[in-house]
Amino acid sequence: MGHSSNSSAVMYPTVKRNHLNRSLTTDDINGIKAIYGTSTSSANNLLIDDSLDTIAEKSGTLVDYTIEELISDSNLIIRAKLKDASETFQIQSAEGEAISNFTDYYFEIEEIIAGECSDDTAVTVRIEGGTVDDFKLIVDEAPEVPYDSEVILFLYKPNMGSGFNTEGDYYYILGLNQGIFVNSAEKYSNDSMYCNENNDKLTVDELSQMISNSKTPAEGVDMYNEFLANAKANLEEGVITEEAYNEMVSLSRIYATKLD
Repeated sequence: MGHSSNSSAVMYPTVKRNHLNRSLTTDDINGIKAIYGTSTSSANNLLIDDSLDTIAEKSGTLVDYTIEELISDSNLIIRAKLKDASETFQIQSAEGEAISNFTDYYFEIEEIIAGECSDDTAVTVRIEGGTVDDFKLIVDEAPEVPYDSEVILFLYKPNMGSGFNTEGDYYYILGLNQGIFVNSAEKYSNDSMYCNENNDKLTVDELSQMISNSKTPAEGVDMYNEFLANAKANLEEGVITEEAYNEMVSLSRIYATKLD
């Protein structure tokens, strides 16, 4: 199959940082049909049961982040506690073909370890997954966020449209479950020890020392400029056409829509 100019498609030439793309769009499906044809076999309907809720699962292998990479690629590093969460809502992709479920989590900031944010007391973190009506989305690599437990969060802020990026003041967790460290005082008999789901461990003092030694502490990655560089490289290498390149750049300025 050739590459797609639809940034929500699985066959799009690049994958956004920390995003797992396992949902086929109409463009992907049409490409498959064009190569393999269509089938009316009952096998296509084995997973359809109108009596059950629709359940989708996203799974994949993320790039492993070292703590040093989490530090350098984050826009904001904080120590915080989860205080509330929104009802799960749906976002329609900027291209209009795909819809996915998301939940916003509201953290009370206890300490800004590195970086800056518009409100130094609270921050909104958006995580894919949850249930809306009869549609439940499970994202295997999405972190579990405990209420009222101290956590260290490595966050980045989208600064471009396309995909499921809406306008608004919110962050994503860098590396998904790799970028949240939960206080593990009971487990390690150390009230300053934090641990993520990969069992990487750190203390605030260790993190502060690593940040002070870092050449680029919490400057993060500029998603838009990274996207432009990747798209231009694909154009120069002949992976995509100039028409597809121009369409990709145009779509990067269009934001997704949060549905009512």
